[in-house]
Amino acid sequence: MQRIVAATQRYARVAHPVFNTYARASPAQCRRRSTEAQSVPYTPLTEDQLAVIRATAPVVAENALAITKTFYPTMFSNNPETLAFFNPTNQREGSQPEALAASIIAYATNIDSVDAFARSKAVELIATKHVALLVKPEHYGIVGSNLMKAIGAVLGDAVTAEVADAWGAAYQQLADILIDVENKMYVETAALPGGWTGTRDFQVVKKTHEAEDTTSIHLAPVDKAQFAAAKPGQYITIHFGELNGKLTAPRHYTLCNSPGDDTYRIVVRKKDLGVVSTYLNDVTKEGDVLSIAPPAGVMTLDNDDASKNAVFIGGGIGVTTLLPMAKQAHANGQKVGWVTSHVQGKQVLDNEVPADVAYNKTFITPNGDSHLLDVSRDILESIPFAKENTKFYICGPWKMISDVVTKLRDHGVASADICYEIYGPAKSA
Repeated sequence: MQRIVAATQRYARVAHPVFNTYARASPAQCRRRSTEAQSVPYTPLTEDQLAVIRATAPVVAENALAITKTFYPTMFSNNPETLAFFNPTNQREGSQPEALAASIIAYATNIDSVDAFARSKAVELIATKHVALLVKPEHYGIVGSNLMKAIGAVLGDAVTAEVADAWGAAYQQLADILIDVENKMYVETAALPGGWTGTRDFQVVKKTHEAEDTTSIHLAPVDKAQFAAAKPGQYITIHFGELNGKLTAPRHYTLCNSPGDDTYRIVVRKKDLGVVSTYLNDVTKEGDVLSIAPPAGVMTLDNDDASKNAVFIGGGIGVTTLLPMAKQAHANGQKVGWVTSHVQGKQVLDNEVPADVAYNKTFITPNGDSHLLDVSRDILESIPFAKENTKFYICGPWKMISDVVTKLRDHGVASADICYEIYGPAKSA
């Protein structure tokens, strides 16, 4: 264990000069300084360290899930303040450790092509979530220390001094990449018209019942100043600090806005054992104030593809991500397909889709099996114009996403034309 601690101390660097320049800057300062920002390059691994990572990557991959399942309890015990960053449902269901294990494996697999990995969608997705959660450079030191301890606890004597050194350096390299990407995101977000850093107070100005256990909440800035317009598909993050006397992780909620709206609008479905969703549905009232981080999100409508048809496939509350994208695609003049599945009594937002979209079909299921299985079996045959020059956007339960993406690929749809988002830790279909 001593060798693990030594490696952790050696590589747990947290200073990041570019980030520190902007951490407390006003939006105006960020706009002025954004052109001055320079990347802080990551420290490349030595050839000896790379050789060790290559040699030990299979062992780490084989034990990755055991490592991450050890890591989270270790970190929460040593640094309980980090509980405020992690949704307990994802911990309870195991999706958070699974996602981290997959990320570790992906990083180790790409250790010889780090430059490409640093520009990948995977890094963009991780960094986007981190920025929404207001992750700071010093948090990487906490994660690194506890992750190295978890590796030592799981692999035991297999972690020699050389192995600890190499994996400690590899972690720091990844931390440097993410800190740099996240800093640029903070700067760019603050520089937008109406943009800001950190959180901003918004007041609940309207609540509307949408369906069983589902409520629309409209939010306007307390300071009544301009607020950043969201791209269709983006979400905001509500930061609570504490609810019911306990640290509560921030929650992401998709913005269901139309262009030109004078409020942010989120649609929240109450989940079983969902502390935050229950609070927002049952307790929050008009006049209450919530702390909001700026809009963020990777799956947005790609204006470069405005000449393509756009098919939106949603399950349950996943339609909240797709609705503003479908509206924008329709406004762009694109041929739009809208296909959704809902549990009986919980249908939401389908009535807000433009009436003259090219294809519109809704499936109502009598139970919770909202997977769109009927659609995934013959999706291309169901939508007449979907076989060519079409981009697909999918959001809903993971089983549904996996089924639909597999069927699209089986029919020859290019991966570049398939976009999907899952609520919770990332997975790959």
